[in-house]
Amino acid sequence: MNKRVLSKVKFLGISLLGLALAQCSLGEQMQETPSAVPLQFRLLRIEAATLGSLDVRGLRKPEDLNLTSRSQLIREYVGGALPLRMQLALEAQNPDQQSATLTGFDYEVTIDGKPLGSGRAVTNLPLPATSTPVALPFTFELNTRPLLGNDALPVLRNFAVGLADRRRRPLRLGLRLRPSLLLADGHTVRATAFAVLATDSVAGAVRIN
Repeated sequence: MNKRVLSKVKFLGISLLGLALAQCSLGEQMQETPSAVPLQFRLLRIEAATLGSLDVRGLRKPEDLNLTSRSQLIREYVGGALPLRMQLALEAQNPDQQSATLTGFDYEVTIDGKPLGSGRAVTNLPLPATSTPVALPFTFELNTRPLLGNDALPVLRNFAVGLADRRRRPLRLGLRLRPSLLLADGHTVRATAFAVLATDSVAGAVRIN
């Protein structure tokens, strides 16, 4: 049986009190750290967005959705599945003196503040010590039917528009991340809480704390 050891571990880490060092094999010990240097994320822009088979990234107002496109959305919605797929441009930065690797992150997505869905992304992104921001591409696909419900035809057109501005920055999207890291000493670290990357995070780095 594995032992639990309390220690302060200096790592790039995620500034969370009581951050748990998760076990990644039977031979590893689980550790906890009461404090850590923040890992920084930024949500930059929406690279691509489709609702069902319709490209919605450039739709700014309901009038931009013509009759053919509205009919297409209605058919796919009535068919039982209307997935929202987005390709996002994120950045991650490690301000600490020790390098690490981002091995993945849990994520939660909201639209207009309402939960759309969640999942886990697996990555293998090196984060050098005191590095400049590193590009973190991220794509998700979630079904909108649970959010829209069974009687969404009157609001379907409005749901499809205004997801991004003319500079492709998200307007209605909310994103929360809970990252996992592989430290230089071989330990795997998983944050105990989510960091919010909402539309205001475009203006500056978001610290997980």
